[in-house]
Amino acid sequence: MQKIKAGIIILFLNFSEKRRNQKNITVIILSQLYLFFLAFCIAFFIFKLLTDFEGSTLALFLTDEFPYVTGMFARFLTSWLIILLICELLYFLTFFLYVPLFALYPLLSAAGAANAAKINFRNEPFVFTDLLLFKESIDIAAQYPLGLDKYLPFLIPVFVLLIILPLFLRRIKLNIIKRLIPGISALIIILSFFTHAFIAEETLIEKTARQTVWNLAYEYRQNGFILEFMLSVKRSLMFAPSDYNRNNTKQYALNLGYPEDYIMPDINKTPEELPNVIVIMNEAYWDTANLTGIAFNRDPLESVREIMRRNGNAKLLSPHIGGGTSNIEFEFLTGKNIVYYPPASIVYQQFVTKKHWSLAWYFRDFGYATTAIHPYYDWFWKRNTVYPLLGFENIYFNDGSLNYIDVKGSYISDRAVSDEIISRYKMFSDNNKRPAFTFAVTMQNHGPYYVRYSGDDKQINLINQLDDNPKNAVESFAEGVRFASEAFIYLTEYFKEIERPTYIIMFGDHSPAAIVDMAELYASAEPTEMTPEVLYNRYVTPLVIWSNKDSPETDLIIQNIGTVTAQMLTEEIFNITGMPKPAYIKMLENIKQTAKGFTGHYILGENGVYSPSGDFEKIKDIYEKMRIVQYDATLGRNYLGEE
Repeated sequence: MQKIKAGIIILFLNFSEKRRNQKNITVIILSQLYLFFLAFCIAFFIFKLLTDFEGSTLALFLTDEFPYVTGMFARFLTSWLIILLICELLYFLTFFLYVPLFALYPLLSAAGAANAAKINFRNEPFVFTDLLLFKESIDIAAQYPLGLDKYLPFLIPVFVLLIILPLFLRRIKLNIIKRLIPGISALIIILSFFTHAFIAEETLIEKTARQTVWNLAYEYRQNGFILEFMLSVKRSLMFAPSDYNRNNTKQYALNLGYPEDYIMPDINKTPEELPNVIVIMNEAYWDTANLTGIAFNRDPLESVREIMRRNGNAKLLSPHIGGGTSNIEFEFLTGKNIVYYPPASIVYQQFVTKKHWSLAWYFRDFGYATTAIHPYYDWFWKRNTVYPLLGFENIYFNDGSLNYIDVKGSYISDRAVSDEIISRYKMFSDNNKRPAFTFAVTMQNHGPYYVRYSGDDKQINLINQLDDNPKNAVESFAEGVRFASEAFIYLTEYFKEIERPTYIIMFGDHSPAAIVDMAELYASAEPTEMTPEVLYNRYVTPLVIWSNKDSPETDLIIQNIGTVTAQMLTEEIFNITGMPKPAYIKMLENIKQTAKGFTGHYILGENGVYSPSGDFEKIKDIYEKMRIVQYDATLGRNYLGEE
């Protein structure tokens, strides 16, 4: 035993002596090889996520196993180069290999996994602007697993190896002056690179990456996390379009149907005839009939199905799946389109910093009581600061200000929201004091979906046989749809006794990604076999409209709505209620004659028939001119004077 110990000591002393005698140039060369390897391991893992550990990652670069990918190896090399440059900077500032290792390996690996999880959850990649949503991201992440554990068999052994390798190299010790020279040099080189990567007109990253801004999930699968995130950095910087000026703004607006020298008509209603307008944007309210491979013991939407039939089965085309609720409400409340903001933006969080024209301001100018209700945190998506800028004077969140906080499942129930709407109507508008414009965003059917309901609350059951996890998820989601539909009817029961004309509009913000992405719920067994109609229906939610007054003329208007985007639903509100249209809404009315809306995924023609966003040429002229007009109204100089 003593001989073994002595041998180990001698080996250690010899090793230490050889490491001490290493020349600086030798250490730097070997350190460079180490940094090359470190950057390669990070880039390799991030690209390995693209295959989801099914098949060979090398095949992604070298074979036609992934026929939808071309030029992937160049994008991998660019990603590796970006990581390497950051490694070099950290190394030359400290001459300590563990700094880039511990700073980048865990961070970028976790970020890559978070990106993959977000793709699964919302069909959108992790982008630069998500860093501005720290509180919201933490709240959501607490409900959805990151799924990093399945990657640990790759990550841990590589990490251990990367920890061991620097032990064989001596750390270079330099005085401050000598350390500053390579550190500053590295900083200058890297700043030059990133200047060319982000600020130049056509950057290296833009030349290398495959860009399809209309579909970021597809774009991510082409580029990997690093390039996609770097693209999002530049896209988050929103500048005035190069052709934005007073003359172009006014000319483009006129071309789109904005009336020149327009004076909004006087209202043709008495104060008592001004209608109540109540809008409910219901969380993940989606028609389960779209799940063609399963059946339930009862229709979750049966309580509103007859109203939907009388409405001509009107629908809303959402820009998102599984999230982005505040973006959809922004489109509806303002009549704007989020497609003109940087991809994956949260408009409330980033761009609403001043008063915006909205339906709330419009109705408020007519003496309405404008009320916003959301039974969740007031800070989520900055609604507490945005709602006043959009014209709401009465605002209620789950911050102690709600009168009704009954919980069903995990969140305040839709029935409680209906009770809240009624109580606020009684407070501000009962006895014909003031007409009401109320906008409510529900929470009850927010994911994740698991066993939420039991006893009398559990009424929806699958007829098909599924494994427990998908079965529990689908039944809980469908139960939430039932509760939402019944809460809508409960609300109409109260308002049918109100003398003032009242319109109640409910639509889903988006479909639930966790449900609509389950291939086993469709008649087609594989996601790649989903028909275009099935893929499209994942973005379409029910639009339910009810009134306490019979009007064949209004019924015909509603029946002719068909499918619209949230932006164009703004214009339909004026058609339904008969309220006079401002100039901007008159412009939307004219655009609707060519296109009933467009999102980052689909275009609706004048008859409501959809086509993929790849058919962009059909609306190119409208799209380009609307980009200028909307910029003027939201972030520009307001040459049109609409705000």
